[in-house]
Amino acid sequence: MENVLNNIITDIDLADAYLGADTACADAVGAENFSAKLKQLHKEKNVRLSAEISEQLKERKARLKRDAEELDAQLASSLKAIEEKYSALSVEERADKQRQKEYKDEVSGVKTVHLRSMRKLNNDYDQDVVTIKSQQALLCQAKNKRIAQAKGRKSDGQSLATVYYGVKATFNPKKTLKNKNLWKSLTPLLVLVALFVAYVITCSITGYNMNIDNIIISGIYVAIVAVGAVFIYSQGAFDMSLGNATLVCAAVGIMTYASTGNIFLSFVLCVFLGIVLGVVNAILANCLRLPVMVMTLTMQSVLSAVYANITADKGGYIEVTAMRGIGGMAVKWVILIAFIVFCVVLFNYTKIGRRNKMIGANATCARFSGISLMKAGIISFAVSGIGLGLCGFLYITQMGSVNTGTALTSVGLNVIIAINLGGMPTSGGPKSRIAAAIIGGFFCTILDEMFAAMGLDIYRYLAKGIIFLIAVCLTSLGDRPKRLA
Repeated sequence: MENVLNNIITDIDLADAYLGADTACADAVGAENFSAKLKQLHKEKNVRLSAEISEQLKERKARLKRDAEELDAQLASSLKAIEEKYSALSVEERADKQRQKEYKDEVSGVKTVHLRSMRKLNNDYDQDVVTIKSQQALLCQAKNKRIAQAKGRKSDGQSLATVYYGVKATFNPKKTLKNKNLWKSLTPLLVLVALFVAYVITCSITGYNMNIDNIIISGIYVAIVAVGAVFIYSQGAFDMSLGNATLVCAAVGIMTYASTGNIFLSFVLCVFLGIVLGVVNAILANCLRLPVMVMTLTMQSVLSAVYANITADKGGYIEVTAMRGIGGMAVKWVILIAFIVFCVVLFNYTKIGRRNKMIGANATCARFSGISLMKAGIISFAVSGIGLGLCGFLYITQMGSVNTGTALTSVGLNVIIAINLGGMPTSGGPKSRIAAAIIGGFFCTILDEMFAAMGLDIYRYLAKGIIFLIAVCLTSLGDRPKRLA
């Protein structure tokens, strides 16, 4: 690979003659001319390199075939030698169980060595193919570095073109399609697509008015809470108070707007209150040494009482028509996507997410590794609280009202079901992922609409319960024995 890169650099070095030995150029016009010259040189070299890569790939494939045939011949020869060895034995010796075991062990050993050799041969071939195809990415990277150097800038040579050539070099369609783990991870998404197709067919048969907007809006409510709740569930914890907490956030938000007419202040208070409620749950659970599930069940009743008290003079129903339809669907998508990006970065690319997964895998090991369970819990519940506040705000800007009979009260149950239907185990740990919350959130709403289309709306919770149990069994199957003791 180093030789290939040296050859590429040598070809690009030919352009240095345009400016002399030093490619750094103080003259802006000279730098632009050099860049144009180098781009033309790169274009010509890239065309030649493409043809060379095709030839190199053919040669490498032919060598793979020859090496595989040699290994097959060695296997056949070894098996023949074993057969001849045991054929020379007497009938009594061949009938001996110890001799038979030795014979089977020798045959199994030879086949195992052959299998490993073939696997190594194929792995070497795949690596060499990537190396050969990467020449175009290296060429483009070298060109970018030289242009940056000529203009007096520092650059690692990366660009959209190098990314394209890099993906082209590493992507293997056949290997990807044969990847069982990939298909396993895509199963929840494929099930979601199948459910939506079934919903469309059901609507066409029953004549039910297909309401895509309602599916999207309801899906956003569940998904935005579920995405934040992934931080809690990844630790193996639960939060049953999510629905009532969202209801309280929505009530405070709509009352703030009714008093001040300031939509921004209403948004800030919704999110802030959501964070506060989440942190309170985490602190109480850790300080009182109560199981998180017990604490959140208690908070569910407390928050229900809080909502009843702050809306007592209004009969539990608050309506501000001026809030209805603020921002439209575009704002909801922007908030959902922004929150998802925030959570993905936090969960997958920072120590917060890594610690949560470790706690979910084994809290005792995590504690002895120096991880503060209380600190991790507070951060997780706070992030979840952001989702509660956003959901409450989006609901009141859509409906312009809030009451105890709204869909917000069932958000907590829907979140638990959604996360598991999305393919995330109830125990959390390394298999936790944000995508499960998004897929599961829309799965729940489509399932509700499908039962409404069939005229069986009263059975939707029964169906959800059955599907939830199946999802829990599938996601947790074989998980416990693989975890640390």
